[in-house]
Amino acid sequence: MEARHPHKAAIVCGRDSLTFRQLNRQTWRLASHLATLGIEPGDTVGILLPNCPEFAASFIAPLRIGAISVPLNVRYGPPELESAFRDCGLSALIANPEHLPVVAPLVGSLPGFKSLIVNRRLAPGEATESYPDLGRMVSTEVGEVTVPPMRDEDHAVYMFTSGTTGAPKGVIVTRGTLARRGANTRNLDITAGDTC
Repeated sequence: MEARHPHKAAIVCGRDSLTFRQLNRQTWRLASHLATLGIEPGDTVGILLPNCPEFAASFIAPLRIGAISVPLNVRYGPPELESAFRDCGLSALIANPEHLPVVAPLVGSLPGFKSLIVNRRLAPGEATESYPDLGRMVSTEVGEVTVPPMRDEDHAVYMFTSGTTGAPKGVIVTRGTLARRGANTRNLDITAGDTC
């Protein structure tokens, strides 16, 4: 969509918005950063963010480098988070500062955990562009990102659902399933002029 509609709003969340170009740049910057942290194809990247523009880039960036996105419910307490972290073999976590007191002790004991990335919203005038920077450690430049070959059967997303009993359980979404869901939007007659 960036090539066709670079200045059109891709995300609107309250008073914040991102164009397709801004979203694409944020996504590639974060993907580059994840790669420099050692995140590899098949690694899992947890996303513990509320509804905010940064969520979209955080969800897409791991997919671009062959990693697996793991969106997490911000209402989960320590037992649910720890269960989800261990179940998916968490490699990295993107979280807001207010989550750090809960998640820092949990990720510190995870085998194979590589990095905790803090999503810090910048104060007005602190960012060089009109949208918040994603993560206090993320470079403003997009480095070289190697996009690995990917297959339809590769895991793309682990969604956790509590269901009716016990701890949240991970549901696997493959890359092929994601691609088909995107293609199915054509059946809904959604056009570039629509807002969803």
